Amino acid sequence: PPAPTLEPDDEAELQAKECCYIINIFPKDGHRFKFGYSANFEYMMRQVHAVAPDCIVVRKYQCDPSHEAELLRWVRSTPGVLPQSHKVFDVRTPRVLIQEIDELFKSHLTRLKHT
Repeated sequence: PPAPTLEPDDEAELQAKECCYIINIFPKDGHRFKFGYSANFEYMMRQVHAVAPDCIVVRKYQCDPSHEAELLRWVRSTPGVLPQSHKVFDVRTPRVLIQEIDELFKSHLTRLKHT
């Protein structure tokens, strides 16, 4: 069956901060990551939790929609990264890739603290 979709609870949730993100979809296997941009991160995370309740947010970067293409291009061009779907990848060396993405965003974006 298709994954359940969730509707935002209220107007405030629709105003959630936009960001680019890295999410470890299945932390137990440690290699499946979702990369992308969301105009409403909290809403998107509720949808991800519906299908992957153990997922972990690895990074959030303050950005705008134009940075998603650069992020995904960077991920796709990294050796040892295998696409699983549009924004989900199997990453064999996640620490190295995440450090490289940190540097990419540090050069022109502000990293948000993960809590």
